Amino acid sequence: MREIVLMAPMQIKQQLGIGNIYDLVLCDFYAKARRITGVKVIFPMLINVNGTPIEKIFGPNPQEADISITVDNLTNMCKKYKINFDYVLRDDNNPILNQSVNASFKNVLVNECLACGSIFGTDPDIKRCKNCGEITTYHMRDALVQSVFHSEILQKLESVNFFPNSVKTRLYDFIQSLPAQYELLLEKPRAYTSIFNGTPLDPRFTAIALLDQVVRTEKEYDLLTCISGDLVKKYVYFIFAYLDISPTNIVIHGLATGENNKKIRWQDEKGTNFLDYLEIDEQELRTFFITNSPLKNITISKKTTRDNAIRMNRLKKKFLKVFHLQADGRTDAVDRERLGVLSASFDCSISSWRFAQAVKNTEDFVEESLHILETGESLSSNELSRAKNLYSLYF
Repeated sequence: MREIVLMAPMQIKQQLGIGNIYDLVLCDFYAKARRITGVKVIFPMLINVNGTPIEKIFGPNPQEADISITVDNLTNMCKKYKINFDYVLRDDNNPILNQSVNASFKNVLVNECLACGSIFGTDPDIKRCKNCGEITTYHMRDALVQSVFHSEILQKLESVNFFPNSVKTRLYDFIQSLPAQYELLLEKPRAYTSIFNGTPLDPRFTAIALLDQVVRTEKEYDLLTCISGDLVKKYVYFIFAYLDISPTNIVIHGLATGENNKKIRWQDEKGTNFLDYLEIDEQELRTFFITNSPLKNITISKKTTRDNAIRMNRLKKKFLKVFHLQADGRTDAVDRERLGVLSASFDCSISSWRFAQAVKNTEDFVEESLHILETGESLSSNELSRAKNLYSLYF
């Protein structure tokens, strides 16, 4: 079985935020855990280098900037959290992008600011430009658009597994709030964005098109799993509106916030580093993320991270004891039913995104392994291999 795991394309930036790390760690853990279950997984890192973010970083002439240096900095940060990609794919100047554009030029109503050139789609409710404050103009002109039919989107949704299932309901509600058929504008002027037939593309579209580029590159797969934070409108909906592909699974993980339920920043007003404040390192933050339920909101605090670190330290010691006791033992023993059941339970927990239960399955597997070894028996080669793979997931 072959599975493609796709995270929502990350905007280019100088430093990964806590939310980015949470996204990446969850996707990386899921990909590695699925490989343990025997699935061949492809996990690329997708980076959106179009639009406003790159203009803020590089100023008025982003075309002259060496974007690769910034991308390399982001990927090097990922290594601190043991995040591994199969490859990195950017959405700038990629020839495959043009194959993803399923649009045409039509004479449609467009809302735009003639003073600064900002475009606000086909929404007549926006009266003033969000950038310069001038009154916008809603008028007919030729524009690059894609026709959207909600009946087609609803039909696609029926074949998708949603985690949690409530995401599907929210998506239905959003779709029902829009016209049954309308023209989706694909163009938007930016100082730096991809071009299609001389028309600057909406950076939001170029980001979403990265998914289509991966699918076209890999060509053959059995499962397509798309993972993101709470981006139902910006990401999940436009997968179905822009692209012909239909994901097998769509996962929307919960929020990771501080004790005040607000977004966490790398430094507080005093300049204290977030990890220094929590008194943990990158590895401990990673294990905190992957041992909680990803489908619920989690609170990052000194207490929650300390409690998790204590639990994981105990688990690590038990793993090391298993490896020590097995060192002189034979590995030609037969597989045991009890360990086989725990392995199957772990596999099921991962596929259903119950990561907290997967940790419990892992703890039970280690306990049972210790019991076998302490009675003078040894693990089979399959059981020892499973123990080593589980250990590498968390440590």
